[in-house]
Amino acid sequence: MKDYDENKIIKSSAKITSKLSKIIARLIGCEGNIHNFILSQKDRFQTLSVLLAVNFIIMGLGFATRVKIANVLGINGFGLLAYGLALGSFGSMAVRFGMDRTLVRDLIHHPHRFAELVAGSLLLRGTMFTLVSIGILFWKVLPYHANDLSWGVIIIFIATCLLPLDLQAVYDTWQKIERHALYNLFQRCLYYAIIWMIVIFCPGKLTINLIGLALLITAFLFLVMQH
Repeated sequence: MKDYDENKIIKSSAKITSKLSKIIARLIGCEGNIHNFILSQKDRFQTLSVLLAVNFIIMGLGFATRVKIANVLGINGFGLLAYGLALGSFGSMAVRFGMDRTLVRDLIHHPHRFAELVAGSLLLRGTMFTLVSIGILFWKVLPYHANDLSWGVIIIFIATCLLPLDLQAVYDTWQKIERHALYNLFQRCLYYAIIWMIVIFCPGKLTINLIGLALLITAFLFLVMQH
C-alpha cells in the first residue's frame, strides 16, 4: 500500500513538472516573439521617438515664446497676432483642402506617375494659395474693411498659408517622416530664435509686422529645404 502511494506521488510530481516545463517553454517562446516584434518595429519606434521629441520641443518653445510676446506686445498686440493666426488657419485649410492625404494615396497606388502627381498637387495648392492671398488683399483695400486688418495681420496670414505647400505627403510615402519633422523643427526654432533675439536686444522694436516677416521668412526657408 505504501509503495502504491509513493508511485502515485511520483506520477503526480512528473505530471506537474511536465506542465511547468510546457508553461516555461511557452513563456520563453512569447519572450522571443516579443523580442522579434520589437526588432521588426525598430524603425517605427525610432520614428515615433523623433516625432514625440520634436513635438515636445515645439510645444515648449512655442508656449514660452507666446507668453513673452504677450508680455511685450500687450493685450491689443497679442490679440492681433492671434487674429492673424486664426485667419491663417482657415486659409491653410482652404489651401490644403485634403490634398496631402490624397497625394499619399495616389503616390502609393501609382508610383510610376510620381512627378506628375506631385506637380499637379503643388499646382492646385498653389492656385488655392494665390486665391486666398488675393482675397485677403481685396478685403484690405475695401473702403469698409475692418480697422484691425493691418499689414502685419496680412503678412501673418500669408505666411501661415504658405506652410501647406510643403511636401509632407512625399516624405510620408518615402517613409522619411522624421526628416520632414526635423525640417519643421528647424523652421519653428529659427522663428522662435528671431523673436527672442528681438525681445532680448531691442524689445521695443517687436511689432506685429516684424513677427509676420519672421514667420514669412522661416516659412519660405521651410519650403526651400524640401523642394
